[in-house]
Amino acid sequence: MQELDLDWSGWGDAELEALAVALPQCTELSTLKLMQSSCGNGCLTALSKSLSSGALDKLAYLGLGFNQLRDDGMVALCEAFVRGAAPWLKELWLNRNQIADAGLTAFSNALGSGALASLYVLGLTGNRIADAGVVSLAHCLAGGALANLQILWLNSNQIGDAGLKALAKPLGSSGSMAQLILLDLGGNQLGDEGIQSLSAALANGALGQLQFLSLVANRFGDKGVNTLAGALLDSGCLASLEFLYLRGNKIGDEGLGSLSEALAKGSLKNLKALSISRADRKLKLKQACANRRIDFETTHRKE
Repeated sequence: MQELDLDWSGWGDAELEALAVALPQCTELSTLKLMQSSCGNGCLTALSKSLSSGALDKLAYLGLGFNQLRDDGMVALCEAFVRGAAPWLKELWLNRNQIADAGLTAFSNALGSGALASLYVLGLTGNRIADAGVVSLAHCLAGGALANLQILWLNSNQIGDAGLKALAKPLGSSGSMAQLILLDLGGNQLGDEGIQSLSAALANGALGQLQFLSLVANRFGDKGVNTLAGALLDSGCLASLEFLYLRGNKIGDEGLGSLSEALAKGSLKNLKALSISRADRKLKLKQACANRRIDFETTHRKE
């Protein structure tokens, strides 16, 4: 058996703990799906113990999203990773749990030890991660962790400017996550300072392979967008970007004008779609998109 799909099974910790005991017998298993299976810390601790014993050494996909995982369960899982569990894991889905800074710090420490070197998809959407957790992640990135990562979901957390400023440093100075093609930071608390730091990293060559960038539903406005537009014009960064989502922020006419100018002068040469709130009130931006056949969506939600 190579795949075990228990997504939406409704199993609780008791059933899943029993499953964990049997997992060492599944020597060929490469995909384990436990999304919304009522898995809590008891289940995760049992699973971690099984992994630590050498079970599932061919595991490539682990789906634990939409459960009740908290920091103490994450610590147990990360201890297993440090011991060499799941050495070939490529996709790890932890979205829609209750993981906070302590859990991400434990995960970052595991990454810093050399664990999960093959990971290329990491889903952390909808947890309770704030700046301290992202600072720890940035620290391990500076050491070369997640060198093969291509997709990173950090949306719908509690990340602010301090977190994004910390993350931007290894991106710009050491070329961390150079293979990334998708980055979602939407639904956080990012302001102008964070976007300015990210823009500086981009201007320095960060994320050169990025194709999808979402910054929706944050708190930045004209200052942040002006800096981003300046980076686009001055450095030609984000040349591979195809999808840019900026809606639900506090971008006014000044920021829209800066972005219009950047697009009109050929920035984001591969852009296919732009989503930004109330962009239709800025005819230059609409015309710049039309001239380049860029699809753009507008919203009228209160910013």
